[in-house]
Amino acid sequence: MVIFIPVLIDIASKIDVSPSKLIMPLSFAGIFGGICTLIGTSTNILVSSIAQDRGLEAMSMFEFTPGGILFLSAGFIYLFTMGIKMIPNRR
Repeated sequence: MVIFIPVLIDIASKIDVSPSKLIMPLSFAGIFGGICTLIGTSTNILVSSIAQDRGLEAMSMFEFTPGGILFLSAGFIYLFTMGIKMIPNRR
């Protein structure tokens, strides 16, 4: 994610758009994508650890993927239809 910040700032200056209009969606995309795997977010690792401590089977790497894809899809639809309009123009 950090690698894309300077790239997006450069793109924003070339197309005369506020950098926040590009960086905020990048942040949300990282969060949405992180939901899809066990190691994508610390919360997923914590849930797997708690489940294992309570006697349940440990979660596999892609066990979160079906639900993650659902949230990813819903998040992108919202982000690109309504969310982008809510980001203020900051220079």
